[in-house]
Amino acid sequence: MNENIDIIAMLCRRIKMARIEKNLSQQELARKAEIGIATIKRIE
Repeated sequence: MNENIDIIAMLCRRIKMARIEKNLSQQELARKAEIGIATIKRIE
């Protein structure tokens, strides 16, 4: 179970890092991904 939590945490960090590297705001990423900004905030 802890392994799954670690994997999810790693994916969340990678998503945030990729967003920042592409110089996108959370709102811009949400629009491009066609999901709500609340989902981005939960992921990050």
